[in-house]
Amino acid sequence: MAPSINAVLIALLAIALGLYKVYIHDAVELLQGVGRVIQPLEDFPEYQSGRKLNAACANLLARLAWCPAANSYDIQKRAAGGGGINHITVLDIDHPGADGLYGELDIHGFDARVIDKDRRLRFWLVNHRPPLNTSTGEPLLDATKVGANSTVDIYDLKLPNGTQLAHVKTIVSPTIISPNNLVVIDDDEDRGDFLLTNDYSTKVSPFRDSEINGNIAYCRTDTGNCHFAATENFSSPNGITRDPSSGLIYVAQSARGVVTVYRLVDYTQLVQTNEISLSMAIDNLSIDTDGNIFAAIFHNSFGRSMILTARIHPRRS
Repeated sequence: MAPSINAVLIALLAIALGLYKVYIHDAVELLQGVGRVIQPLEDFPEYQSGRKLNAACANLLARLAWCPAANSYDIQKRAAGGGGINHITVLDIDHPGADGLYGELDIHGFDARVIDKDRRLRFWLVNHRPPLNTSTGEPLLDATKVGANSTVDIYDLKLPNGTQLAHVKTIVSPTIISPNNLVVIDDDEDRGDFLLTNDYSTKVSPFRDSEINGNIAYCRTDTGNCHFAATENFSSPNGITRDPSSGLIYVAQSARGVVTVYRLVDYTQLVQTNEISLSMAIDNLSIDTDGNIFAAIFHNSFGRSMILTARIHPRRS
């Protein structure tokens, strides 16, 4: 017996819904923000007295021209826009001021820890330096062929009133491919272990704009050695943070709109234990003293309108 028209229509509808869910849903919901309601943030509770907010700040014109995470490698426009005159801004939350620490850097993500018995604040900075000619030391104008000369640069700031960052060391490794952000995970300030997200698995490739991959590297500050801690099932890993209470690692998977949860095994490898869906394109993550994770997200990735909106309670789940 030939199938009825209704049966055919139902089958076609089921196929269409399946194709939408697999191929179109993420583009519509994650990237365009269709159907998403945004609420304004008026109050931000739980600030603690004496806290300071450290922010990595970039020159806007230079960032538009030079941003490896967005496959922008125009060194000439970077120079015209002010070059790598990036800085760390320190904002006293309770008594805001105009303090700034400037330097020749192309900063992306960073983390910081108080060390030396509260006498120094150490910064680990993702630095997307332009590539250099190894023979002459001059910048290469066509970075599209080799990618950025990305490193992790470490600086110290004297407390409580330091005004200059002192360079400690620069970490270079083949595993630092396309670094986006990092988190320090070792309380031993001599070791200074940290995890770093690579939002791509390659520095450059003909199809990099359409690639959805990435990995996480594990590095030690004292030795400068790095290795891959996880390489499977990544969708443009971006922000990364650690819960100091549980030791769990949280990673923002920008291209899937989820936060994946990992535990560290033997200080070498990450094993995934959970996944938290936000249905939003996620950028950076930060955790407060109560274990609440705050996620900066793109409401509309094509318009690049970033807002701080998602709050996760991992310890309450």
